[in-house]
Amino acid sequence: MYASHLVDGQPLQRIFYELYKDKAAFEAHEASPHTRRYLDQRGQYLASTEVDWLTLQTGKGTGGDHSGLPAGPGQQDRRRGLSQPELAG
Repeated sequence: MYASHLVDGQPLQRIFYELYKDKAAFEAHEASPHTRRYLDQRGQYLASTEVDWLTLQTGKGTGGDHSGLPAGPGQQDRRRGLSQPELAG
């Protein structure tokens, strides 16, 4: 999943949030030809890049354990067959 964010007062700054199922999914994404091409060429388009790694905190009340719970709204919408643009609308 990708989420792109604007930064108030910083018209040239963007924050991209990426979420992967697990480390193997991230590594597969990083190894894909289109991602390699982007990573190799992005420097000519960007003034700077900062990468932070986050680890999901699990436990009661953190949102980290969804076993046995019904799907969230986004998952329910995708099951209905809506495209990403339809969901955004």
